[in-house]
Amino acid sequence: MPIVILKNVRIVLFKNTLAVPGPRSDDKPNERFYQATFLLPRNHPQLAQVNKAIDAAMEEKFPGKGAAVRKAANAMGKICLRDGDTKDAEKYPQFQDMWFMNASLDANKGKPRLYGTGGLTAGEVPGSTIYSGCYVNAAVSFYGYDNVSKGCAAGLGDVQFIRDGDAFGGGAPPRADENSFGAVEADTEHDSLCD
Repeated sequence: MPIVILKNVRIVLFKNTLAVPGPRSDDKPNERFYQATFLLPRNHPQLAQVNKAIDAAMEEKFPGKGAAVRKAANAMGKICLRDGDTKDAEKYPQFQDMWFMNASLDANKGKPRLYGTGGLTAGEVPGSTIYSGCYVNAAVSFYGYDNVSKGCAAGLGDVQFIRDGDAFGGGAPPRADENSFGAVEADTEHDSLCD
């Protein structure tokens, strides 16, 4: 199973954070997955490496036929690396002029480890919360599949926050500087408002 460490890519989180698994589809709500989408610019230096890993995964699954199966699967949108221009530009403007890759991890097989810039778990490193729109490094594995259709999927591994980016809708909550809020004094006059 070929593995690539994607470097300096933007992450998109649709249904949940990387800390909480969600259903992969509405028709199977009990199957829980950690999921993320990664955006790679058209000139990303690792595109050739990613395509080589996909080719290797397809050849591993379909010996002697990997290239032909990949071509057919690509035409049907069954390859994990896809052209962002195929997405609705009005609904998904961040995908335009990009390649995108969906990756997931079955919650029964573990959870992705999240790292900050210092190598600690992201939640323990100030300013390193992984949110939709930030830049990350991510471990991704590739595997061919043959169930109802044939294709290549991406397995989600560990993710490291590397820097902030413009948050996509529903991304990081607004944060105040730690000195923005002073101590709260007891206000007995207005306590009754909360009763």
